[in-house]
Amino acid sequence: MDTTEDARGCRRSVATSGARSASPEGQLLSGGADHTFACTGNLVGLPAYRPGCTRRRYHGEDPAATLFLVTPIDVLITLGLSAAPVAELRGGLPFALARGAHPAAAFVLAVTANLLIVPILLFGLGTIERILRGWRPTERLMEAIFARTRRKGRLVDRFGAVGLILLVAIPLPGTGAWTGAIAAILLGVPVRRAFLLITIGVLIAGILVLFASLGAFKLFGVG
Repeated sequence: MDTTEDARGCRRSVATSGARSASPEGQLLSGGADHTFACTGNLVGLPAYRPGCTRRRYHGEDPAATLFLVTPIDVLITLGLSAAPVAELRGGLPFALARGAHPAAAFVLAVTANLLIVPILLFGLGTIERILRGWRPTERLMEAIFARTRRKGRLVDRFGAVGLILLVAIPLPGTGAWTGAIAAILLGVPVRRAFLLITIGVLIAGILVLFASLGAFKLFGVG
């Protein structure tokens, strides 16, 4: 088998036998020969998509070989969605999967971004609120979030620690890390205890969203 690399950074391996290669790089069949393309790049030392190359997606290969098959922009969008209110894991994780990330990589990326916002909220909610209330659209968003959180806070009042975990873990509109952190502050839950409970909730939510997304993609033939 011969391997060549073109100006776009695409490695092409050609086997003249006509049989499909078992390479995890991704396969394209053309003219009786097996053409295997791999897009090379440098995203924290991992494979990355490069424009002009055949885009690869995860199809059950070794996670180490296909950890990230997305562009840096895709990674930034995943981080932004996962950390943003309303979207959180419900937006970031499915996006990463749809863009070709390995499920394990998508889970770690989205959950990490979602968790990073928690200490910021727990320690700096007052400052964040003042900043967001300085702009009319975000002021309305904050008012809606606080009103919704006060309603959802009844779950924490009734069930305590389990209620806070459920408030974060159930991946439905009006739940998540943002709601859990704000509820913890409004109800006076100690910061360390709140962070631990919210972390447990985020991990559960990540698992639920991951399996729901993979099931939906398989059902509709996406990815």
